[in-house]
Amino acid sequence: MNTALIAAVTALALWIVLVFVVAWPSGWSHALLAVGVVLLVKAIVEADDRRRGTPG
Repeated sequence: MNTALIAAVTALALWIVLVFVVAWPSGWSHALLAVGVVLLVKAIVEADDRRRGTPG
């Protein structure tokens, strides 16, 4: 598995726990959402590049 994908899933899971389970109303908790989404997109783009054989 890609390390960016693992980090993205971890950040998104932690965000879900903080926002929905603990109900932590801080704006900083949404930084985890942003980091998770960015890392998830990075993992998807890197996987697509590897499949196509595009250097990068």
